Amino acid sequence: ENKNVEETSKIIDNFILFSNKIQESQYSPRDFFDALSMIEIVYIELNGNDESENPQIIFESINSTGLSLTASDLIRNFLLMGIDYEAQNRLYKDYWTCIEERIPTNQISTFIRFYLTLNNGVTVNERRVYEEYKHFFINNKYTSEIAIMELENYSKYYYWIISESVPNKKVNDKIKHINLMKATVVYPYFMEILKLADDEQYSWEEINEILEVIESYLFRRLITDKKTNVLNKLFASLSREVACTEEKARIINELVNKRGTQLFPRDSEFAASLKTIDLYHRRNNLAKLTLMMLESNKSKEIIEFDSMQVEHIMPQTLTNEWKIAVKNAVDVQMKYGDTIGNLTLTGYNAELSNKLFREKANLYKGSNISITRELSEKYEIWNAATIELRAIELSEKAQKIWKFPVQNISEGFSSLSGEHFLDEDISVKGSKPRFLTIDGKDYRVESWRKLLLVFLDFVWDIDSQTFSNLKKKEALKKLFANKDEIRNPRKLTNGEIIETNYSADSILSIIKIISLEYNIFDDISFTLL
Repeated sequence: ENKNVEETSKIIDNFILFSNKIQESQYSPRDFFDALSMIEIVYIELNGNDESENPQIIFESINSTGLSLTASDLIRNFLLMGIDYEAQNRLYKDYWTCIEERIPTNQISTFIRFYLTLNNGVTVNERRVYEEYKHFFINNKYTSEIAIMELENYSKYYYWIISESVPNKKVNDKIKHINLMKATVVYPYFMEILKLADDEQYSWEEINEILEVIESYLFRRLITDKKTNVLNKLFASLSREVACTEEKARIINELVNKRGTQLFPRDSEFAASLKTIDLYHRRNNLAKLTLMMLESNKSKEIIEFDSMQVEHIMPQTLTNEWKIAVKNAVDVQMKYGDTIGNLTLTGYNAELSNKLFREKANLYKGSNISITRELSEKYEIWNAATIELRAIELSEKAQKIWKFPVQNISEGFSSLSGEHFLDEDISVKGSKPRFLTIDGKDYRVESWRKLLLVFLDFVWDIDSQTFSNLKKKEALKKLFANKDEIRNPRKLTNGEIIETNYSADSILSIIKIISLEYNIFDDISFTLL
């Protein structure tokens, strides 16, 4: 079709290879034509009405032989096979090619995994994307056209996120910041709220306010060194329950009421961590992001993230001059050198090198970066006291940028739905469990009693001796009471009869006690409806 294709492609590479080989060869066009005429093309027509000849089943069986087909390949063929040729062509050209144009081929499966997550409300294992999509398609009674149209629609919002091209500058800036934090866990939720903005159910200003809350939540957790893997189910659950009104109030209520490993860090913890942590060596350019955000909230100057460098005011390698100028310089450098109080931004790091502070200050004066320029205006010397003072000032500013939500919270929303971990001090009275997760594996449960049985079966399987020792613990005597003393007996897979006449909070306490005995306390979570 004489289209100019810029991106690399195996097809294009092969075309160029054969084209060059043909031009370099001594064979005539007739020789090639005669050779090609000896190739046999086999055409097998499958009757889609005959289950034994189902094209998709045969396609899947071919894939099981070891050919490298992605989940997106399988899903595309699942949607397009079994419909007439004209419909295939139309759906492929009108919708699937749009998906491929927006999203790199190696990311389409990831996009579909996020799409399933936001629809199902639970995270989807990368290896099970195809199987989960088939279940989703069948359970929703989709047609190929409805399914592929919906994928194409959501691909636009995924594209906005990964390409940072949201049609609103404020929202796009928030997306950029969150992408710098590598927080892909929020993508399913973002896809859903961007759709609501695109459908004009929310204004872009409302979306910006929602993203502001999430950015603060994510950033504060990074600074306070909270686990990131515990957020998968949280945002999966939030994605499925996006409200058509008052979403900001809902999201604040959900996040602020989390405890334990999903905590929204409060001001005191956030400020204390920001002042003292080794910010410079944190992953994902966290030091640069922090300083850039502090700068952008002080100045209207536009500075490019990639062109900036993080500058150590007291250098990483101390010269003799620095050791003379600052009392206990080596100790000061070890304690404060990589903390926020001793860091700033510059575009000319090499010029500053290991110069003394008074020499650097002269260069700082001409900087177009206000947090760097003000160093020469505010400080005459640089030592432990001034580093501590600057850290306090910057942490106070940071609390205003990455705010802890303070508005009144609507009582109408649940604060317990989603994933929880055993270190959270919460009451689960009146709640209903959906999953018990042990070491990343989900066990579907419909009641607290079932959750207890599944957990006990699991710990028996991994170590029966420790299980036997549990009976000696005073707190668990009722659990393993004599048969005639048990009010609500249930049998485990090992034949053991246990008591299940417990409240939800008591069952949770039993699981905490046993998980500590097995040293799996941190590997267990539970998801509430």
